[in-house]
Amino acid sequence: MADEFEIDRKKAVLWLGVILFLLCQLPIFFLGQGVVDELDFWGGTFCLVLFGTIETVLFVWVFGIEKAWEEIHHGAEMKIPSFYKLIIRYVTPLFLFFILGFWFLQQGLPVIMMQGVAPAIQPYILATRIGLILLFLVIAFLVRKAWYRKKALGKVE
Repeated sequence: MADEFEIDRKKAVLWLGVILFLLCQLPIFFLGQGVVDELDFWGGTFCLVLFGTIETVLFVWVFGIEKAWEEIHHGAEMKIPSFYKLIIRYVTPLFLFFILGFWFLQQGLPVIMMQGVAPAIQPYILATRIGLILLFLVIAFLVRKAWYRKKALGKVE
């Protein structure tokens, strides 16, 4: 926040501290209603694989394997064997797509539809999911705003 929006560091730390404090209260107060389990699943299980897949595809296929390979070795003290290019380019994304695909086929819809979740805690789970989506949208909005701000200042192409 301090770098992207030119906010004083103390104010940025204060804002971030207040926001994080408020967001941390929900899992604390609703621990028994499955909020922490829901956060753990989406953040620590599903999104870890999803964002790893996205990052791998962007890094290798959009950025380019040759640029990626150069970046991997930039400042490195040892060279990775070249057969890892094939692993990074083909095996890793394919493996991650298989994980996501098989999860969706085996457990995706029941998890999304909250099958097996007690009716008493379903509103808490739904509220947690809505909160995560809103948090993602706010962060995406701020990133977009910072990007266009830098673009207007001529710091980005």
